[in-house]
Amino acid sequence: MPAALKQQLAVGGRLVIPVGPEGGLQQLLCITRLSDSEYEQASYGDVRFVPLLGEEGWP
Repeated sequence: MPAALKQQLAVGGRLVIPVGPEGGLQQLLCITRLSDSEYEQASYGDVRFVPLLGEEGWP
């Protein structure tokens, strides 16, 4: 996970992000910033995101 994303969190802020190879099995993580230098990480299990296709999808 990019350190820049973690650094942008306010203390008490949460980031929910899929981590792993694009198009493959990923883990859904929740990162909570506890202080200026401490973070807590929780895993919500395996996920797989599929691309949005069609008129409102990605080009």
